[in-house]
Amino acid sequence: MHLLKTLLHKRKYLISTAVLLNILSVLWTLLWNIQLRHIIDSVSKGQVIPGNMVVRALILIAVISIFSLLSESISGLSCEVMTHDLRMGFAGRLAEMSLPELEQINAGEEVSGFQNEIGEVSDYMTENMVKLAGDAVRFAGTLILLLSVCPILTAGAYLPVAGIVAYVFYSSKIIGRLTQQEQEARKKMDGYVDIILTLFPIIRIYDAAGLLWERFREENRIWGQAAEKREKTAAELMSLSALLSSIPVLLLLLLGGYLTQKKVITTGTLYLFLNLSGNVTGIMMNMPGHIAAFRKFKAHMKRLEPHISMDTDSFNNL
Repeated sequence: MHLLKTLLHKRKYLISTAVLLNILSVLWTLLWNIQLRHIIDSVSKGQVIPGNMVVRALILIAVISIFSLLSESISGLSCEVMTHDLRMGFAGRLAEMSLPELEQINAGEEVSGFQNEIGEVSDYMTENMVKLAGDAVRFAGTLILLLSVCPILTAGAYLPVAGIVAYVFYSSKIIGRLTQQEQEARKKMDGYVDIILTLFPIIRIYDAAGLLWERFREENRIWGQAAEKREKTAAELMSLSALLSSIPVLLLLLLGGYLTQKKVITTGTLYLFLNLSGNVTGIMMNMPGHIAAFRKFKAHMKRLEPHISMDTDSFNNL
């Protein structure tokens, strides 16, 4: 992952700002839930909500909105800038090549392959990379908060998380293996298409389109089967993951309801646990897909690395 490390180091200030804003957005959201807990407790006791509590709640909502907007904007900018760095690095690599080296490569295949790889990398960075940092902070911060509020309810409800984590890693390996098989089938099909386009004049002269068309359909069928198998397996595994992730919520309702009746915790505390349960179970439910997506992203970056120059002036002076 040398290429990714180089990109992150080059844009370290921008990435650090995006991650920091994401973390602050999460922390302010947790503070809002604490404030909401106090409001619910006041209402359940029949008390009038103090004016200063309402003001704090409005300020928290405004701050959360501002940090969320800034976080999304800077995160999107960071990913777009790194995608542009990759494109410039590819152009710099071509500029460094000598004429004999350029004559030995297939320009169509190089550009087509690069566009596919860079598209996948860009999609992953935009949808997952910075967000995962926020999810990790949200997961850890929520657990720490819930443990400080009620250790008994936290331990009782989230004890199954250990089993869910084990299943997540097991299923992610299966999805990762199928994803790799799909990528290999797609790469083979893309290479075959490039050969057809490159040799089309010769193919037309010798009337070989019918034979090649049948071969293309076979390669396309193999890729389609690999993609279908991956999607089907991922849906089945992640559906079970979603089912397992509902266990902590059920335990929260049962144990939390019991503790509320016994006056061990308040209604606001139970609401706090239920409202934040998605921060713990949600990341577990989506983890197989996240791990598979990262492995796919890692494979794309590995294939891009030989074609990206990190030393050209056009790249370093962006």
